[in-house]
Amino acid sequence: MQLKNSYKPNYFFFAQRFMHLLQQHIKQHPEETQLNLRLEDIYRHFGDDFAATTTSLEGILNIADEYRIETLDGDQKIIQSYHINASENTLSLQVIEDVTLASNASLKWLEPDPNSYE
Repeated sequence: MQLKNSYKPNYFFFAQRFMHLLQQHIKQHPEETQLNLRLEDIYRHFGDDFAATTTSLEGILNIADEYRIETLDGDQKIIQSYHINASENTLSLQVIEDVTLASNASLKWLEPDPNSYE
């Protein structure tokens, strides 16, 4: 009998976990649109999964980058840009201004469809 091990990370699961962390941060700091998160905090939020916060983080952020909110101007991406600074162990994010309004109004964040994602 042969067992096939898969070491493929569940990028959509971790993207959802990351967006949950982002929602919490935005509720605590609603005035910020430029966010700086410590990679250590992301690591803890990911259940101490080292691969998710190192080699897989870029792929996870590519999916998280596709999350949207409904605004009066139509659906807009929540994350405008991000930068991983490995030397300082931080992640810098630029989010749209409407995200704090959406968070306060409890609007649903629209997640990407994993079945149609490449």
